[in-house]
Amino acid sequence: MHHSIDFKLSAVKLYLKINSIRKVAEILDCSKSSLHRWIERYFETKTVERKINKQKNSIITVKIQLFIKNAIQNNPAITLSKIKKKINKEYKIDISISYLFYIIKYKLNITHKQLRFKYYPEKKLATLREDKINFYKEIIKVGKKNIISIDETGFYLNMTKHLGRCEKGKKCYKTVHIYPFVKFNFICAIKYGKIIGYKLYEKDKGGIDNIKFTQFYNDFIKNKYEDNLIILDNARFHKSKDVVDNINKSKNKIIYSLPYNPQCNPIENLFSQLKNHVKNKSPDNFQELKSTIDKIIKHKITKEHLKNYFNYLFTQANDYINKKS
Repeated sequence: MHHSIDFKLSAVKLYLKINSIRKVAEILDCSKSSLHRWIERYFETKTVERKINKQKNSIITVKIQLFIKNAIQNNPAITLSKIKKKINKEYKIDISISYLFYIIKYKLNITHKQLRFKYYPEKKLATLREDKINFYKEIIKVGKKNIISIDETGFYLNMTKHLGRCEKGKKCYKTVHIYPFVKFNFICAIKYGKIIGYKLYEKDKGGIDNIKFTQFYNDFIKNKYEDNLIILDNARFHKSKDVVDNINKSKNKIIYSLPYNPQCNPIENLFSQLKNHVKNKSPDNFQELKSTIDKIIKHKITKEHLKNYFNYLFTQANDYINKKS
């Protein structure tokens, strides 16, 4: 379908207001590919009119696109204005923020999203590659069916989703009648396709320590499972002599997950899934919280989920080793 110059210009101006090619294409009932051309032509020449036999190469070359991509990879929080200044300094080209936004979103397929932080001390970074390879090789050697993953976490009363709905322009509140920052400690152990055991502790002073951990281990694992690799995180009491000796004497072996890499311990995926379900129920006392966790584990956490937690770890391991070899 042929569109007039006025139509094309209106489409471009609408895009500049809402920054969404999909929405503009839906509103004006035009193709997204055509809209892409009009927008690019407008940014390059300040007009949507096509000039026959006077084809002009884009000022944003593949080399500049790669420069933009590298700038974002080096600093995901970099602002558009800073990228613009870098381009101007490096290539002596002055482009608009709108055009830069278009290039990043539609040419490089890079979107603006919540920034998550991965903390890793600088001293540890030097050995991260070697540490990862050693960890992954060890778990692959043992096999996913001979691994037990154990960890601790906390549940708060009135846990709820971080997002809610309310009238536009107003802050969203949820009224609770119990002080929301009451925490209960939880410990759990899982194998491939199976929850070995778990315990929710009533409120008491201090968190889970080597005494509580050893008692849990003796109740659910000792004399029941042998020749397994036990994945623990780097909590101080996990490395205490009591804990280490008790596990070694039970004919199992410890491997510590990589510091600041929770994805290396499959049980973290269980905790994430479990907490998501608990937030839907938002229990406000210990008994209700305990009952909610029991029901979720019985009815919501499947064998397939538990297998997938380990499958994901082994996929990561194989991919990383193959990539680095």
